[in-house]
Amino acid sequence: MSQTVIADRYELICEIGAGAVGVVYKVLDRNLKKTCALKTIKREPDDRQLLRFQSEAKAISALRHGNVVEILDFGLDADNKPFLVMELIEGENLFDLLQRQGPPEEEEAIEILIQVADAMDYTHKHGILHRDLKASNIMLVESKEGGSPELRVKILDFGLAKDLGSEDAGLTNKGQAIGTAAYMSPEHARGGKLDERSDIYSLGCIIYELLTGSPPFHGDSPMQTIEQQLNARAPALKRAGTDQDFSPDLEKVVARALEKDPARRFATMAEVRDALIQCRDGKQIREPDGETTETIPRQLNSRVVTIFMVLLGVTVFGAAFIMLARYGASDEELAVDSISSPPPDSALAGSWSPFPWEDGISWQKRFEIEDQDLREIAREGTKKYVSIWGEEDITLNGFAYLEQLQPLGLAMGELPQMDASWLQFMSRKMKSLEVLYFPENDQLNDDFLVYLKDLPHLRFLALTECSISDQGLQELAAIKTLDTLKIDEIKGLTGDGLRFLIPLTSLHRLCLQEVRLSKQAFQHLAGMNQLRVLDLEETGTTDEDLKTIATLPLTRLDLSKTPVTATGLAYLDVMKDLQVLRIYDCKKLAPQAVEHFKSTHPHCKIIKIKSRSSHVHFLLLPDEDLDRESIIDPDKNSGSK
Repeated sequence: MSQTVIADRYELICEIGAGAVGVVYKVLDRNLKKTCALKTIKREPDDRQLLRFQSEAKAISALRHGNVVEILDFGLDADNKPFLVMELIEGENLFDLLQRQGPPEEEEAIEILIQVADAMDYTHKHGILHRDLKASNIMLVESKEGGSPELRVKILDFGLAKDLGSEDAGLTNKGQAIGTAAYMSPEHARGGKLDERSDIYSLGCIIYELLTGSPPFHGDSPMQTIEQQLNARAPALKRAGTDQDFSPDLEKVVARALEKDPARRFATMAEVRDALIQCRDGKQIREPDGETTETIPRQLNSRVVTIFMVLLGVTVFGAAFIMLARYGASDEELAVDSISSPPPDSALAGSWSPFPWEDGISWQKRFEIEDQDLREIAREGTKKYVSIWGEEDITLNGFAYLEQLQPLGLAMGELPQMDASWLQFMSRKMKSLEVLYFPENDQLNDDFLVYLKDLPHLRFLALTECSISDQGLQELAAIKTLDTLKIDEIKGLTGDGLRFLIPLTSLHRLCLQEVRLSKQAFQHLAGMNQLRVLDLEETGTTDEDLKTIATLPLTRLDLSKTPVTATGLAYLDVMKDLQVLRIYDCKKLAPQAVEHFKSTHPHCKIIKIKSRSSHVHFLLLPDEDLDRESIIDPDKNSGSK
């Protein structure tokens, strides 16, 4: 580092650690005359990294727990790079301990794990996930409080922490699979939405490793390890090959923490902590009551798909994009027998590798891709669904190589060099396109949309976190083949532009998630008699709005996170064709009103839970598949919540 003193206060002593992004130094705080740890970013950060660093600092500086590293200060240095000042922890991390001496005695291991679970329970209650909990991020410091020496845990590196309650929570690419493979939860590996149970899974991996000396899943490569996290059953402690006998209750703790389905894990870190305390004290662990907050998700299909590519570290779409693949392709195109590496004479040999991804194979490349890499994948000529996310170096020249594929579907997220000329090229050279997914492209505005009408087979269009206006929706009215439109998280959109879509008779499925709709928007929706599926989650829909659209011939309706009441539900009595109604987190909707609706609509399935699936599933899956995915059937599960 060129500077020897940071912010006229912190004098550099030595480097004590470095990661992929940051470097940690031991420094002297000249004001307080004490040594601290200072973390900074290696290279010049972009705006997103700056905001993420600031978000990290703000989130964890509010934490005050004896087992969580304390943040003392943060700011920008003379080179305009952010820094974070923490208490200096001098000790040994769990990973190094295991490498040096192997697993500790069970009693000592449990004491360590109780501290970890207690600290993580505290951070979760303050709305913060760790997202990279692993053995090397858990320090052990010798403490002499109370007279005799004992080991105290300090959890480090909340660098991937996500403030669950902040509006900036999406600064890390949404769904981006950041983390360490040996500790990564299945939903994290898929790029899904995370909650506290993802950290619980990571702690389950740590528990297993601390007791046996090895993590539960460890392949020959990170990709193999992630494949095991997704698909392999967690091994029992007794099968780890150690001479130690483990109690049945401890086996239960590990098995429950490592469940693939989050709904089957412990619900909170407090439950993990209490279960470990019961193991320590020799008390029998209370079994869960069998009720969960979610139903068990099914695997969409056992067939393997070799038709789309995602890039290592940016696997954001997962099952959602596979769903689009199924939507836009025939069974013959989807069905293959096995996963295999590219042949030796393939352009992909040695650099790209296949990796199972729920229902399909994603083609992975280890490092950031460039234009030439797209030329390689295009030469194969068999990948019909291409997903590219967060690649700064791809230009129009590289994108143009994909013309050779004549792809059926493209998902293109956070590509800073993408401009309207890309869509112009697409409209002229990729006439085969049926599916387009544009998430998180701020520069995508109305000017981009004018080219979509020239795609003669376009059936599915998703626009997320972009800059289109209500007036821009007029351009979509010219897409006469459009069957499904997904618009969500677009600031400034009111839905007034829906009037342009009223004549679009092909449009049967519409998602408007997190769009604050005006009263006029519902008037326009009421005129869209072609709609069969409507997703209004978090749109502020009121009872009067439901009265306005009650005559629509809908078969599915999502009202999750809206302030609707029994009055609004009563307006839907006339919707006799309704087969699926989702009302997750409708806080003003009384249970009695739901029961009454069930009695008047005996064939309508009610979803009252938070679905693990994307809104793509709600829009596209057949009813029988939704049944297995996340539906509460009123005839069979009337007691579920």
